[in-house]
Amino acid sequence: MIQDVLNRYILQSAQEVQFRLGHRTSFKKNREWIEADSEALSLSEWEDLKDLCLRSEEKIFLETKGHIRGIFSDQKNTWIFSFVEWKENLKAYFSYVSPATNLNHIQNPAYLEALKNKTGIHIISGFKQSGKSTLIRELVDDLKRNSPQQIALHSNPSVLT
Repeated sequence: MIQDVLNRYILQSAQEVQFRLGHRTSFKKNREWIEADSEALSLSEWEDLKDLCLRSEEKIFLETKGHIRGIFSDQKNTWIFSFVEWKENLKAYFSYVSPATNLNHIQNPAYLEALKNKTGIHIISGFKQSGKSTLIRELVDDLKRNSPQQIALHSNPSVLT
């Protein structure tokens, strides 16, 4: 069950967990992403993950809109999740909500906001070493293939204020 998997990451002090089709599951601990599995996530495992976390109307929303956010909880723990299905890009992020502070570590994953808006301007910001450059590189590669007229700019956030 997904509860067992997520609880295993809590025991390792995970703040976030990422499931990505074709990649190994990774979790974030102290601002560092650590690969946890020895094998990449398969399509059947992706479908199982959706079945365990999403209700039928949420699955329909995900299929039509390409993204969904929600809350997954068991008797002990609560996670805020976001799923994205866009072309070959299938990702799920889970952010642990600490019972002590009742806060999660990500309010809006940058990839979700960027992929949700398939046209227009993508503004990506965050703390140092939070994966912005990697995300921009992925977006630029995708934009070159699918929308060559769009432009990406990577800047120091202090310049924008």
